[in-house]
Amino acid sequence: MIDIQIVFIIAVAIGLPWLVGSQIIFLIYTCCREKPSAPIVIGYGYLFGLLTTTLLLRCVGISNFLICLVLSVICLVLGFLSYRRSNFSLRPASKLRHVFFPNIQNLNILSRLLLSSIVILIVLHVYLAATTILLKPLYAWDAWATWSVKSRTWFELKQVVDFVGREQWLNGKNSSLFVLDAWHYPDSIPLTQTWIATMLDFWNDSLVNIPWLFCLLAFGLGFWGQIKQLKIKPELKIITIYLVISLPMINVHTALAGYSDLWLSCAYTFAALALIQYLITQSVFQLVISALAAICVSLIKVEGVVLCASLLCIWLLSYPFHAQQIRPRIIFGLMALFVIGFLVVTAFSPINIDIPYLGSFSISYHSVWKALAINYFVLPNWNLLIYIVMTGILVCIFSPHLTSQGRRLILTPITILLLYVFVLFFLTQNYTWAEHYSSINRITLHLIPTVLFCLVLFFDKRFQNRHMLGKTA
Repeated sequence: MIDIQIVFIIAVAIGLPWLVGSQIIFLIYTCCREKPSAPIVIGYGYLFGLLTTTLLLRCVGISNFLICLVLSVICLVLGFLSYRRSNFSLRPASKLRHVFFPNIQNLNILSRLLLSSIVILIVLHVYLAATTILLKPLYAWDAWATWSVKSRTWFELKQVVDFVGREQWLNGKNSSLFVLDAWHYPDSIPLTQTWIATMLDFWNDSLVNIPWLFCLLAFGLGFWGQIKQLKIKPELKIITIYLVISLPMINVHTALAGYSDLWLSCAYTFAALALIQYLITQSVFQLVISALAAICVSLIKVEGVVLCASLLCIWLLSYPFHAQQIRPRIIFGLMALFVIGFLVVTAFSPINIDIPYLGSFSISYHSVWKALAINYFVLPNWNLLIYIVMTGILVCIFSPHLTSQGRRLILTPITILLLYVFVLFFLTQNYTWAEHYSSINRITLHLIPTVLFCLVLFFDKRFQNRHMLGKTA
């Protein structure tokens, strides 16, 4: 039997931060004087709203009344500012579908059937994930061993206490310290569980994972909002969003909630897609939300700092400076020389380096090609997506139909992300993550939606070489 009171509390716990985040996005739109996109406002708004709530939990304390009060005040202030700066008008209900599916009236009957079928399949995915979350207790190993240890402790103590490593705990004189192996990881994701439990005023292993379900929904909406702005056929947009939402790894990390990888994938995808849109359109709004999403990436996991650095590399290598035909070749050439030299050095003399915040790394070459091949091409972790991705990369490299700008926007992010995977699994002690099939797919989950979005740019009319298309027609 459904408890109406619990449903209402969950709705407030999820809806109030979501509304605050959406107000933030809408206010940025109005400040930048750009036409708002409802899927982007809603999708990005959920991520920003929930992480804003975790920041308030650290600053204000673990109190449902105070947090709700602060969120309500923020919501009212943002709403007032947005109203003053925009000419906002409510749309008739009959036109709301055009907000999410523009030009739907121009689709033929087959395209409409495709759209309807995929929407039904996505709803089915969400429903099955929701039933799994609600019926299964906290199950994922890394959740109950690491992430939820913090959130349960903070909920029971009604305060955010510090966690330390074993050595510091043994040598310390402060008996109030708590020990955890992953003590140094950011607190944002555990605090989302603490927030739900605080609102309910009791701990429930299933209900505290509800934010993961809505993270999947927000992920799909944000991705749809960005791909909707590309100048490609509607059918391809629909297929692409389904390829992302139906990925087995995304569904696993939603149904078996508790890990932070779904959130990190969502935040990094949002940051990367907004950055790519900025490089295409020079939209100030896209640049601002890309920066905000990058901050979210750094607040979720330690490796988020490295992913933020990859965004900086994408911007430096793809931004259309003067002499743009020469600059990428020089930078790519220097990067290639550095990588080759680094491989030669580490092959003969492994080295150890210490990177602040990230930790110590033993740099040497490890051959894990077989493990990568099995995980990507044999096991059903990615359906047939990796085959599509590899084919798409080859097509983008050799196709004469792409303009130089399009080729650069497609291949630069993909090259940087592949280099990130290569360094992590082939050159550091983390090669065991690939050999043991433990984190290789979770790391790939952070990157694959961005890679897929880049490949779809191949079909964008703005990057088609019209001379070559006319020649081959």
